Amino acid sequence: MNLTHVVLRHRSQPEVELEILFRQLTDPVPSMWKSGYHWQVEAYEFGMEQPPVAIGWVLDVSVYEPDLECVRVFSDYQDEDIAHAVIEAARLRWPNLDIESAVSQEGNGWIASYRAMTVSKWSVVDTRELLS
Repeated sequence: MNLTHVVLRHRSQPEVELEILFRQLTDPVPSMWKSGYHWQVEAYEFGMEQPPVAIGWVLDVSVYEPDLECVRVFSDYQDEDIAHAVIEAARLRWPNLDIESAVSQEGNGWIASYRAMTVSKWSVVDTRELLS
């Protein structure tokens, strides 16, 4: 699935919706990175004009399963539900996503709490796919 856009609604707080965008990071990238293999998963408050409230980084090298490298929730929105939405959206885009560990202590905490969850807190409202 080549998702470019997902809108998620919080199940217990239906007024909370997040718009998730998948952005492939190409040139310029840090010198140690290979161009085109990294994706940023960006979460925005739906209908708001502001910077993202959370991000995730996914390494997608076609010979390996995609790997969630980072989950970051920005300080004003420190909430595991927001982190879970980023992970949930990434798993929609990459069903075989490896979510075993992240590169930061914060990210590892978000991933551990997501893996311990038994029922998703988010429902899919809308998706868009890349037209080829």
